[in-house]
Amino acid sequence: MREFPLKPGHGAADYLLYVNRTAVGVVEAKKQGETLTGVEVQTEKYSHGLPQSLPAVDRPLPWLYQSTGVETRSLAAPVPRAVEQERVADQAERRLSVIEEIDAAASLRRPGRLRQAVLQRAFGK
Repeated sequence: MREFPLKPGHGAADYLLYVNRTAVGVVEAKKQGETLTGVEVQTEKYSHGLPQSLPAVDRPLPWLYQSTGVETRSLAAPVPRAVEQERVADQAERRLSVIEEIDAAASLRRPGRLRQAVLQRAFGK
C-alpha cells in the first residue's frame, strides 16, 4: 500500500508490504539519483509504527527496504520469530537423537563383525 499512515509520531510509510493480508515490511522510496545512505533510521522508525489494529507477521516489521527504483537495499535479513526458532531447534534435536541412536547401535555391532572377521582370517571360516 502506498503512503500508508502509521501511528502518531511515525509518519507515513512510502510503501507498506503485505503478504496474505498481513503486513510484513516497509519500503522507503527516494528519487532516482538520491543516495540511500542515511535513510535507515527513517525506515526503522516506520517498522515500529504499524497501528496495533492491523495484522502483522511480527512487530516491529521485519522486512525493511530503501529504493530509488534503480537501486534497492535491505537493512537486514529478518530473524525468525522465537516460536519458529524453537520449532527448528526441536526438530534438529530430534534428528540428532536419531543419529546418536543409530551410531550407538552400529558401534554395538562393530565388535561382533570385527571378531567374526578376525576368526575368518585366522581359521579360514
